[in-house]
Amino acid sequence: MAPPTSSSVPSFGVLSQRSEQARVRLFCGVLIMLMGLAMLRRLAGGVVMQSPVFWWTEGLLFAGLLFELWVLRCISAANRAGRLLGTAFWTVSNLMDLAMALSLLIMLHLMSPRGEVAALSAPALLILPLIVMLSILRLKPKFALIAGLIGAGAHATLALRAHRISGEDPSTLPVYLSYSAVLAITGVAGALVARHVRGYVEAAVSEGKALAAAREEIGRVDRDLSMAREIQRGLLPQTEPAMEGFDIAGMSRAADQTGGDYYDWQPLPDGRLAVVLADVSGHGIAPALVMAVCRAYARASLPLMDEPGALLGRINTLVHDDVRGGRFVTLALAIVDAKRSRVDLISAGHGPCFLLHSDTGEVEQFGGDGVPLGILADETYGSARTIEMKPGDVLLLVTDGFFEWQRAGDGEQYGTDRLADLLRRVGNESGESILSQLDVSVQSFANGSKQADDVTGVVIKRARA
Repeated sequence: MAPPTSSSVPSFGVLSQRSEQARVRLFCGVLIMLMGLAMLRRLAGGVVMQSPVFWWTEGLLFAGLLFELWVLRCISAANRAGRLLGTAFWTVSNLMDLAMALSLLIMLHLMSPRGEVAALSAPALLILPLIVMLSILRLKPKFALIAGLIGAGAHATLALRAHRISGEDPSTLPVYLSYSAVLAITGVAGALVARHVRGYVEAAVSEGKALAAAREEIGRVDRDLSMAREIQRGLLPQTEPAMEGFDIAGMSRAADQTGGDYYDWQPLPDGRLAVVLADVSGHGIAPALVMAVCRAYARASLPLMDEPGALLGRINTLVHDDVRGGRFVTLALAIVDAKRSRVDLISAGHGPCFLLHSDTGEVEQFGGDGVPLGILADETYGSARTIEMKPGDVLLLVTDGFFEWQRAGDGEQYGTDRLADLLRRVGNESGESILSQLDVSVQSFANGSKQADDVTGVVIKRARA
């Protein structure tokens, strides 16, 4: 199911019309019950319902029911079509409800066998409070107030007329008018309740639209991040480099949708291969942008490289001048020379790098040379370390996301010692297999803890003869 959008959240008008539909259904049920009660009173031999009042009562209630059914049909059709009915429609509906209730009171006042006074407290009087109470569902406080005041005014008028005609003791008039006062109070109370209910509904609509808008924005950001992730994946090498006598492989997995790690390889004009692995501080969209910038600098500068240390100095100056917000980059650069079977390795604060000597099983670790890129504008980097690669030797470059991954429970890190031990065990396998088994080993050690940092690795292995 698609998440709701701000346009799909019902407006106050729509909710109000749905509430009105519920009100009409309830009122139809009230009218049907009143018709049934009138019939029971007639069957029970009630004096009033044995007179023509019965037929007038049933006729007025039936007419009111027909009108309410028509109103219900109009509202249902409008709701299905997503159309709002106008104020005039609701005004006429409210007035017709009042007209039906007042007609019953007036008819009883004029025709009841028990006289004008008894009619003032007849069961039909209860229809007016019911109309006021159900008017709350209209979510229009004025309608509830008007219904109560009109009902109170009509009842008071009939009470004054009945008192004048009957000639009873003047002290009884307040008793008759108390019903009128209760109707007025009911209208005021109904209006106050309707106002509060309306406020709750309006607040719910506002919150719903705000939530839907937030979900839309989150969805848009997710789509943008997914697109950025695909673009970032496209910046990574899609195939392994063809370097005679060497097996070279790489992998990278971001902790978020985008990350700050990257690896790359680029053939140089003299036939050597430049292999780069870098780690931008932090992870997420900002480091991903810095990563793309750093990759572009490296790609543009490598063909012009005269010496690895000078190259790092040039990239460092560019990163320092262009990247803001305290970001820095650790970078390892390996120049693979297949003709001489050697690798020239230099790094800007990146380490450790691991070298497995296949003949002895020893794993040598190299620390970073100089500070990371982007910290000091005038940082200089020395000469590269030359590594003579014997058959079966493995040079492993990784970011700290691997060996700093913490285990669930005690928070212990995977560590460089475990990494070196693993490299000894799997070093005779292919470069791709070495990286795959490293990834599996670290995740198994983590015991379900969430990946907190990007993980990236490159293997440069001298093939056996």
